[in-house]
Amino acid sequence: MVNPPSRQRRPAGIDLAAFASASLLFLGFWGLGQTYGGMEMRIRSPFTHFSVGELKVWLGTTVFLVPAGVLWGFSLRRWIPATMSRVAAWLGERDRNEVRALLGVGSIGAFLIVRTLRALVLRNGPIVDEELSGRFGGQILAGGRLTSEASPFFGDFLPDRFLHFNADGEVASIDWLGTRVAWAIGELLGQPAVIFGVASAATVAAVAYVVGKRQGPAMGAAFGAIVLLSPMGLALSLTSTAHVLSRALIAITFAVGIWATEAARHPRATIAPVPWVILGMVAGASVLCRPFETLCLLSPFGVGLVRRAFRDPATRTHLLAVVGGLAGPLLLFLLHNQGTTGHPFTPPYFSEGAQSDEGRGFIIPGLDILWYRFGANISYNVFCLSAWFLGPVGVLLTVLGTNASRFTRTLMVGVGVHLALGFAHDNSGVHLVGPIHYGETFVPLLLVAARGWARLRAFAANHRTRILSMAMGALLVSNMCFSYKALEGLAKHAEIMDTLMAPLRHPDLPRSIVFVPNYALLRDSFPAFKETGSVVYEWPRPKPDLSDHVLIARHRKGRLDEIRAAFPDRAAFRLVRVPASVDFSGLKLTPLPPK
Repeated sequence: MVNPPSRQRRPAGIDLAAFASASLLFLGFWGLGQTYGGMEMRIRSPFTHFSVGELKVWLGTTVFLVPAGVLWGFSLRRWIPATMSRVAAWLGERDRNEVRALLGVGSIGAFLIVRTLRALVLRNGPIVDEELSGRFGGQILAGGRLTSEASPFFGDFLPDRFLHFNADGEVASIDWLGTRVAWAIGELLGQPAVIFGVASAATVAAVAYVVGKRQGPAMGAAFGAIVLLSPMGLALSLTSTAHVLSRALIAITFAVGIWATEAARHPRATIAPVPWVILGMVAGASVLCRPFETLCLLSPFGVGLVRRAFRDPATRTHLLAVVGGLAGPLLLFLLHNQGTTGHPFTPPYFSEGAQSDEGRGFIIPGLDILWYRFGANISYNVFCLSAWFLGPVGVLLTVLGTNASRFTRTLMVGVGVHLALGFAHDNSGVHLVGPIHYGETFVPLLLVAARGWARLRAFAANHRTRILSMAMGALLVSNMCFSYKALEGLAKHAEIMDTLMAPLRHPDLPRSIVFVPNYALLRDSFPAFKETGSVVYEWPRPKPDLSDHVLIARHRKGRLDEIRAAFPDRAAFRLVRVPASVDFSGLKLTPLPPK
């Protein structure tokens, strides 16, 4: 019996209606930009402030983009799952060497994407002042020293925020050793932030490896790509903050852990301890970048290893190998402290000589402010994570994956311990690239979400094609648009320093000293920049030996003549604010008369 024509046309009509509805919802999201306040993701102090535009992006993602993605996925359910199945089948047919080659190609691609977007969006500039001090610390280390002699003119050229002065009057940054090493390698290579790009690519590769080993190569490839699809994953990858390094090393730690576990089952048992030693070394290296956060995330796995060691003699060998691997980074940590502060157990970050206008201490507070820190640190950052990680779809996948296995439960215990650190922290952290203080949680959450996707597939067994297509549509549409808005906000942020620095980067500028006004005050004198906001408050620092072609000096009363006398071979200029009618940029270099 032949169905009536209207019955035959119904599926096509439903698909067309779903596609049209999705398109209208998609346009509705972008239409929010025409409302009061727009959709710009601006930055304000305190860090827990959310701009009207930012909240519109968050709410618009939930109200417009997720439903649009669901409807688009539904309308394309005949093509999306079929394409995914063909790709999965093709990957499943690859041998081990081909998979390794694909992983290498994907890593190179991720590196090129990150480096290109960093240049286009951030203009290779910082998003926070800590990046400036980190590079300064790396420059000292690249010169073969842990500290540098503070010039008599140090205070004229260098803001002292996030720097450390020891008892001998020498200076270093307060950064942890891992961050300084990354900057030092970049300085020696002539590409200052290149190691951070390598770390971002390594995160993609490590996540793909871990998920691929546990859930198949197709899932590994998908979640490796999701590292750069997530707004939080992508935006943080463009920066040169310590979080990029620790995040990568945590991901590599999980990857080496899987390799070590497989090696332990190898018939040639003599090779088994070697991967466990490497596991300890990588975990220790992550501690050298962000010790407290890394320990919170990895300690549950360490506790599990110790517990198994009491029952299993072979695990005791593995535990000893891990401890042996940790010994090297721990020794470097102590030597760095000794060489910088004079005390092996006192890091620069917590020493008396550390300079910062923000609280540095992880000090257990009184009961009267625990509730404040629960709200301003924990609730605030969980709120940001829910939006920046993978949006509403990511929340669903994380909930589904949390109890999937012992591995995912342990991952979430580590995330919980890390969140609890907020009770002792005296700074909420910026959320310009997602909740930056919890950047390391991205990798554990993504591994849990991968298991959540597998559980969603099992749950949707009877309607797999339809539900998976809808979920994929929601994931792609919502996160791609959110990421675009996040990068747009970062680009406006980067435009500020790029504009203020433009006169100082002019190719015809001779070897000189430029006396500049206060960076934050000059920035806020531009109405557009004040509206955009920024969490960078200082001019870039010169090299420790003051050998830069252009030295940026603070314009302080009574100091100009003395500084110029100390550098007689340099021309002198003042950077002044002028009306746009005088100079289009609003800035002008005024030569000072020769001495």
